[in-house]
Amino acid sequence: MLLPTLALAAFAPEQARAGSADQMDFAACPIRHSPEYYCCEYSESTKVLYTKYNRPSGGDYESYYVDGWNKQRQVNFPYVMYHPKTPKFYYDDPSTVCRVHAVANTETGELTEELQCADTNSSLAAASQDSTVFWTYGTNVRNNNATFPVGANCYSLMLRDGSVDNDLKDA
Repeated sequence: MLLPTLALAAFAPEQARAGSADQMDFAACPIRHSPEYYCCEYSESTKVLYTKYNRPSGGDYESYYVDGWNKQRQVNFPYVMYHPKTPKFYYDDPSTVCRVHAVANTETGELTEELQCADTNSSLAAASQDSTVFWTYGTNVRNNNATFPVGANCYSLMLRDGSVDNDLKDA
C-alpha cells in the first residue's frame, strides 16, 4: 500500500509559485486611489494614521468608480445589534450625509465618537461637498467618511512629489 503512494508522490508536479503582482495592474486596488497619509496626535503619546483616498478618474473604469462611490450607504458600527439603524445616505448628496464626528481628549488620548447627519448639523453638509475623497483610519467604522477629530493635532506625512516623508512617518 505504501509503495503506490510513494510512486505517485515521486511523479507529482512541483507547486508553481507566482511572484506578487503589481498593485497598479488592478483598477480596484487602494493604491490606485492615490492615498495621502496624515498623522493625528490625540495626545503626546497617542498618534493615529489617517488616510485620504481619492476617487480615480479617467480610463476604462471611471464610470464604475463613479457609480460605486455614489451608491447608498449606512455607517455600520462594529456591533450593530447594540446600535439603532443609521440613516441611509449618498456621498454625492451632501444634504443626506452622515458620519461619525470625533473629539480627541488631549489629556487622555481617548476619542469620543458620535453619529451626526446633515439633517441635524448643517455644517456637515457644507463640509461634504467633495464626493471624490474618502477619509479613514484604523478603527474607523465601515462607510464612515471620517474627519480629523476636534482637538487633535493633524499634519501631512506627504512630500510634494506624492511620496511619504519617512522622517515624519518614523517620528
